[in-house]
Amino acid sequence: AAANGAGIGDAQDLCIYGSKIYITCSSSAKIEVVNRADFTRIQTLALSNGEQPINPRYMTATGGNVYFTAYDGTVSRLDTTSLSITGKIEIGDHPEALTSANGKLYVNLSNYNADGTGKYVAVVDIATFKKTKNIEVLLNPYDVCSTGEDGKVYFISCGDFSGNPVQTLQCIDPQTDQVTEICPASKIAIKNNKIYLIYAEYYEDAAPKSISVYDMNTKQSFQPQITLTDISINAIKPLNNKELLIATDGAGVFEMNIDSYQANPYIVADYNKNNAMNGNSINDIYVDEEDRIWLANYPIGVTVRNNRYSGYNWIKHSIGNKQSLINDQVNSVIEDSEGDLWFGTTNGISLYYSKTKQWHSFLSSFESTNNKNHIFTTLCEVAPGII
Repeated sequence: AAANGAGIGDAQDLCIYGSKIYITCSSSAKIEVVNRADFTRIQTLALSNGEQPINPRYMTATGGNVYFTAYDGTVSRLDTTSLSITGKIEIGDHPEALTSANGKLYVNLSNYNADGTGKYVAVVDIATFKKTKNIEVLLNPYDVCSTGEDGKVYFISCGDFSGNPVQTLQCIDPQTDQVTEICPASKIAIKNNKIYLIYAEYYEDAAPKSISVYDMNTKQSFQPQITLTDISINAIKPLNNKELLIATDGAGVFEMNIDSYQANPYIVADYNKNNAMNGNSINDIYVDEEDRIWLANYPIGVTVRNNRYSGYNWIKHSIGNKQSLINDQVNSVIEDSEGDLWFGTTNGISLYYSKTKQWHSFLSSFESTNNKNHIFTTLCEVAPGII
């Protein structure tokens, strides 16, 4: 928008090739071509079949051409010098992602109509620009179709998006067009002969069910080891006699076994659930006698996780309500000798009386005092009643 005075619109896919970036806008029935260096618009290609708009979908580029699929059941060839369409062929119902390998295009034919017929990858000979065959694959090959550094075609079939069948990464050997099923996957990235995968069904729990790596050379997949390397640690507190809780700045809470030193994610934000963890920047932790975990969940207040019963509670500042947390930016949590909880915040200190469930606040900017210090980063009880 800054480069052209107006936005591109509903971008569906991007293809960077040579000095240009090609952008399909499916609902707008157009392809935008912009300069790779400064993003200025070079040309807008309006797509139609007479009066009927054509909805472009995905692209791939090879041999001086950009090839794109469209929902009219076609693949088109766009010359990158003249920016004109020099060929168009019928390919099959609702084609989606595509790639090139061994002189051929491989085109996902999706199950858009949900009738069970979308279970093929179409093959096009690039030299003659003619479709040669369909390869049967798992149901609903959709938005992932890429060529790996080993020259093979990797694509994902999505099933019905809820596990029937499971979303699966597959491989086509372009020398033989044989298909191999690899492992469950929803999205991939390819780098240095490895495929990095996330698997999570669209209509099920949105938290990733697995994060893994597939080695193209060994043809083995493995789950990467999760460590605390390069993660900022804000606090370490005991959970029990065998485990520690580690509060991090951006990665939630880790749990560490004190014998093996193995650390694993323990409490991590899940924004797709109503009653779940709601942040990953944890400044401090306190575990009470009822196994509740009090988290200084910066900057959105205090989150309480009940380990005896599944679920979370949230404590936040309420404007004008003295019976609430004084400020949502909580830096420190401690329990005093009487079992009451103190919260050091960016605007004062809050005291929560555990027995009466009442709140009292001190040293905030809301008070008429000469004290100008309102930010409290840590608290400590040096003797009963003295904080």
